[in-house]
Order: sequence, then C-alpha cells, then structure tokens
Amino acid sequence: MNSFATCDIKFLDKQLFICDSYRMKILLTNEQIQCLVKELRTDLLNYYKGLGTVEVVILMDGASVFASDLFSVQTEPRFNTHFLKVESYCGIRSYEPSVKQMGFTASEITNKRVLIVDDILDSGKTLRFVVNHLLDMNPEGLDSCVLLQKMGNLKTCISNHPKFIGAKFYSNKFVVGYGMDLDGEYRNLKDIFIL
Repeated sequence: MNSFATCDIKFLDKQLFICDSYRMKILLTNEQIQCLVKELRTDLLNYYKGLGTVEVVILMDGASVFASDLFSVQTEPRFNTHFLKVESYCGIRSYEPSVKQMGFTASEITNKRVLIVDDILDSGKTLRFVVNHLLDMNPEGLDSCVLLQKMGNLKTCISNHPKFIGAKFYSNKFVVGYGMDLDGEYRNLKDIFIL
C-alpha cells in the first residue's frame, strides 16, 4: 500500500480529560493536526500536478472539518468538492455502510480523476463500500485520503487504498473531535481525543 505523509502517533500522557461519562485522552492537538493537513496538501498537489481538475468526494459528516482545512487554499490543480453521506456507525457500534445522501451525479464522476476524503480508516468497511460505489460510476482514476488510520483493526483490505494517510495509530478505542463524533457529540472539539 502506498502512503504519503505518514507518521506514528505517541499518546500524550499529560492531557487526560473527563467529559460526560467518558475519559478522553488527547491523541492529536490541533497544532499537530494542522501539520499533518499541510503535509497531506503538499502530497496531493505534487501527486496531481499537471493532471487537471480532480473531483473530490468528501465523506460526511466526519471528514467535513478535515476537508475544509485540506482544501482551504486555492490551488492548481483545481479540486472540485462533492459530498457523500454514508452511515456506518450507531454510537460506537459499526454496521454495514449505506448511502444516505449523494451531492453529485454519476456524470460528474465518470471519466474523471476522483479523490475520496475521509476522516479515519478503521475496519475498512466504509472505504471499501465507497470505492465500489464510485467505481460503478467509471471514474478515470480513483484514490483516497484519510487523516487517520487505526492500525490492527482493518477487517477489509482495499487494493491501493488509502493512498494518502496523515497518521497511523494503534488503539481499539473510539476517536472523537475535529469533525468526528459519537452520536452527534464532540464533533466541534478542535483536538482529536480517544475515548
């Protein structure tokens, strides 16, 4: 599997929080997140340089904050953003993914270069589902980018996906903040926490 801008994360023992009934430990500060985003943006610009417009499919709602920061700078090549709402969690339990809302048509993807942007690769079920869903639309090329990859939890391998990974970490715990939520809570936290 190819990956760019990958680093291993060490837990910060000095910052432990209790919020509601959850013990929350900082995984990444916003400063660390912004460094990863900047590295990923550079990798994307270098990879797609000279290839024209890229159609970006942002998986909602979790990847919205990450994508907003990732594509906040006007660049060449141009990145056209589209949204796909896929549900695969209820609380901390995962289930088979399904499309809830699609903010584009197949004709906007067919014969185009497409980049999937997601917040975290956990079991791989959601990414596999989205890759297969978009491949049915016959893109010219299909890559994916995730901010985080949870190591040791991958249940489904997807050939060449994700191509771009911000950071890998080892944990079987649930992650919240920076767009990622638990039943709609904690999405607005600027740092990323492990519950």
